[in-house]
Amino acid sequence: MLAEPEVGVQVKADNFIATARAAGAEERPRLWEPKAGIFPTYDEYAAKAPREIPVVILERH
Repeated sequence: MLAEPEVGVQVKADNFIATARAAGAEERPRLWEPKAGIFPTYDEYAAKAPREIPVVILERH
């Protein structure tokens, strides 16, 4: 992602190009917490991981 941030994305029939970046320290909790609330195993996995799991933001062109 750092070397090639431009990515192709497909969501159902919608194909587009986006730029990927890791959420910053201030953004990450705001984005992580709602997803972990929907899928609690995210927090379980993160607790076992030896590093912080990144949250990737896709900015559509």
